[in-house]
Amino acid sequence: MTLLRSLKILFGLWLLIAVIALGSTGLAMRSQLADDPKRVIIVVDSSFEAGKDWEFITAELKRIGKDPYTRYKVLTEKTLAGEWQENALLDSVAPFAPRNWSEVISALPAMIGSCDEVLVLTNAQDLPAEFRQDGVKIIRP
Repeated sequence: MTLLRSLKILFGLWLLIAVIALGSTGLAMRSQLADDPKRVIIVVDSSFEAGKDWEFITAELKRIGKDPYTRYKVLTEKTLAGEWQENALLDSVAPFAPRNWSEVISALPAMIGSCDEVLVLTNAQDLPAEFRQDGVKIIRP
């Protein structure tokens, strides 16, 4: 009887230590992720050429924006100004004007250096070579 009781006490102590260790590790990871979130810049193709796939682009933006512990900067190829935000939101933008990647290409090195990932949401098949580098991911319909 005493051996069985001793084993129960040892198991109880082991279980208590395991729960405390795993719980504290989880809390530490959550704190670390909250203090240093992943940073993602999303460049949305807002040209009238992208208009035919606009539903896909906006749905993909919503899907991407659900990642926890991530901050987003959502830009268009026409407007490279934006703030870091908790959700990937593109306020009141509708496809217009021809596609022009020149500003994005010139800002791309700075973008890659300031975040963990650059995503380009577009339906363009003929993207410039500058987009084919580490740190840039193209998402197409």
